[in-house]
Amino acid sequence: MSAAPQFAPAACSLAAVFIWGTSDFTGGYASRRANAFVFTAFSHLCALVLMVVLALARHAPFPSRTSILWALLAGGIGGFSLAIFYRALAEGKMGLTAPIAALLGAAIPTLADIAIEGAPHAWTFAGFALAIVAIWLITRAEPVRTPEPEDKLNVWERALLPIRRAQFGSFSPPEPQASPSATPSQPRRAPPGDRARVPGPTPPCDQIDDEEKTGAVPKGVAVAALAGVGFAAFYLCIRQAGAGSPLWIAAVSRLASFIVTAVAVIATRAPIRLDLPGAAMAAVAGSFDITGSALFIFASQHGRLDEAVVISSLYPAVTVILARLVLKEHFSRWRFIGLLAALAAVPMIAAG
Repeated sequence: MSAAPQFAPAACSLAAVFIWGTSDFTGGYASRRANAFVFTAFSHLCALVLMVVLALARHAPFPSRTSILWALLAGGIGGFSLAIFYRALAEGKMGLTAPIAALLGAAIPTLADIAIEGAPHAWTFAGFALAIVAIWLITRAEPVRTPEPEDKLNVWERALLPIRRAQFGSFSPPEPQASPSATPSQPRRAPPGDRARVPGPTPPCDQIDDEEKTGAVPKGVAVAALAGVGFAAFYLCIRQAGAGSPLWIAAVSRLASFIVTAVAVIATRAPIRLDLPGAAMAAVAGSFDITGSALFIFASQHGRLDEAVVISSLYPAVTVILARLVLKEHFSRWRFIGLLAALAAVPMIAAG
């Protein structure tokens, strides 16, 4: 076997990593300002139009009835899972929720494919293990640094403490006495410590999420886990769609995704409002997502399902990097090591 056919599935899966990671970041970011189901339904509609145009332009053969049924089932499950996944990204930190969904979405179909087709090559199995470690390192909760008590600070640190508190917005000066000219209709101006938190970088020590204080499960984790199970079902159903045209299979599955999310919009009575920037980001996210799906379908058709799933499930690395660069989310050395492990796992899986 020549090198080109041997590494073609791995190359397509790797391309899906970058495309899906960018799509999830775009969708998760835009879902913070729009209804998740409305946003996803519009993105599915744009993706459907794109795939139909490409399939007609390339004169791709239409799949069989069995392939269509499996693609419709995969699209219905995947569309709902993507919608709740965008909600999970909007509710919680992208650097935490995205890897959780990817880990569950990769583990279930990988174990199923190993049970059906047998264990892969030793190098591939080692790559699987390294990829799981990489996703865990990216997913793991970051240690929270708590500020030291004031009595343990030295003279210089005590002198700078009021300045530091004021800089981070946690220093609340004494409330001023009401002036005689003040009236009940005039609202009192809130001190700096009471102002609402705005999007941006989180100060390192003084602002800690409520989940981190109480040890509760972070927001979006449960929804991300449910989305991961849905992604696993999508992978398994897409594999059953057979060796039809990846463009048509992706288009048919996206048709089912659009129908499911449209029904969800009607059932939840969500306001069908999407401004121009939100619509543009939905179109970009949908186009990226279905392009990654078409690449994954090709990779699963021409190689092992577990290899295609594990490689493409490393897409949270791209989401984490974009969350760090754009949203300034915390990026520790462990996550950097996880990214290096992900880069090392891809060639190991491909070489096997």
